[in-house]
Amino acid sequence: MTIENRFLRIVPTDWVLGSVVFLVGACTTFRTVTTSDLQTPGAATRALLTRADHSKVMVNSPSVANDSVQGTVGGRRTSVALSDIVSIEVEESAPAKTGALVVGVVGGAVLATLIVEANKEAPCGVTYDPAGNAHNVCDISP
Repeated sequence: MTIENRFLRIVPTDWVLGSVVFLVGACTTFRTVTTSDLQTPGAATRALLTRADHSKVMVNSPSVANDSVQGTVGGRRTSVALSDIVSIEVEESAPAKTGALVVGVVGGAVLATLIVEANKEAPCGVTYDPAGNAHNVCDISP
């Protein structure tokens, strides 16, 4: 049995593919923006607002209206005055980080499987011939 077939037998491809799909949306990053970047509806799904008192508020569906940033916090509509905001950061996907994470996880799984397979001992046992004599036998077939 080839090493590829052994890997596929031990680590189901469904598990590997499921892990990759799970990780695709895993990595995000924050980028500092201006209020004009939030004036387009749907420009950002989440924004981290830093207030003058250094407190931070994560706002979902942020938008700028009048002189404030509006959105939802904990399911409730909220509004933060622009004069109270020191910085605005929007959450964005980070495909390069996600790609590195996927390569690392899949590569780690493959490496671990290969190490385990390489260190397996052949199953050994005792067989008896028709005359009743015992023979030590190690089966080296996969």
